[in-house]
Amino acid sequence: LEPGTMDSARSGPYGALFRPDNFIFGQSGAGNNWAKGHYTEGAELVDSVMDVIRKESENCDCLQGFQLVHSIGGGTGSG
Repeated sequence: LEPGTMDSARSGPYGALFRPDNFIFGQSGAGNNWAKGHYTEGAELVDSVMDVIRKESENCDCLQGFQLVHSIGGGTGSG
């Protein structure tokens, strides 16, 4: 959610692999608060995320699936 984290990803060695329009982030982070990230800050981004997924899916000739990466250890809400 944080713009600073996205800036680090974009300027990193693999940042050029991704379309700049596909980076979606909020104005502020969740402040290490899982509920804020899930119900307020994150909830505001759902429509933008779904729009990017739709656009990328429509550009495919034969969409076979999605690969999801989810953090299950560490970070906000881990313990």
